[in-house]
Amino acid sequence: MWFIYSLGGIWVLTWILRLIDRNSKFKPSVIALIPTLDPWFASMSDRDKRHFRTRFNDFMRTTKFIIKAGVPVEQQDFVKTAIALSAARLSLFLSKRAFDQYEKVVIYPEAYYSTIGRAYHKGEVNPGMGFIVFSFEAIEQGLATREGVNLLYHELAHALWLEHKLFDYDVFNDKILDQFETLAKQELQHAGEEGHHFFRAYAYTNLAEFFAVATENFFERPNEFKKAVPELYTSLAIVFRQDLAD
Repeated sequence: MWFIYSLGGIWVLTWILRLIDRNSKFKPSVIALIPTLDPWFASMSDRDKRHFRTRFNDFMRTTKFIIKAGVPVEQQDFVKTAIALSAARLSLFLSKRAFDQYEKVVIYPEAYYSTIGRAYHKGEVNPGMGFIVFSFEAIEQGLATREGVNLLYHELAHALWLEHKLFDYDVFNDKILDQFETLAKQELQHAGEEGHHFFRAYAYTNLAEFFAVATENFFERPNEFKKAVPELYTSLAIVFRQDLAD
């Protein structure tokens, strides 16, 4: 009987925390960053803004941030906020279980040597061990311009993709994701061809990298993406259940 009561207590506590998150307003430091990091927030409905805050607060509350030596102390709150705002934006209209597999976010000051990949990386995702890794230097570089290169969106896209593919719950709608993948595979056939490609060359490495790079462009420069590759853009807008162009 005590076990049942314990489960009931955990459920009530979780519900209370979610209620607090839903009604919690952003701190002034977060509000100051939103226009730069999430320019679409201001135009959202009040309902969607509350939902966005819930996603942001959930990510902050359930994630352990491990910040390595070398990341400036005065920038540590900024980088945690930037990661959580980006996670909230990507997952805003996806499954409530989005990012459930990730308990830790590790932040290195710059490119680091990965013992898993046996190479220097700017970021990586390991759903089996429950962590996402970023280079602070690469995050800053990505935020300095809007050219479709943004480590935050790139690694968070990988995190969602792997979570959907590897675990027994859906982050995306399977049928809709399949439709995007069909278009993506058609685009991948043009790898190495002469002429203009909207996506940078790294996108043509494989399907997973194409999804991550397409996601970077979708959230960094949606208008340009829509104009250059409208069918792919529309498909990805349906995947994420949001259209940010114009």
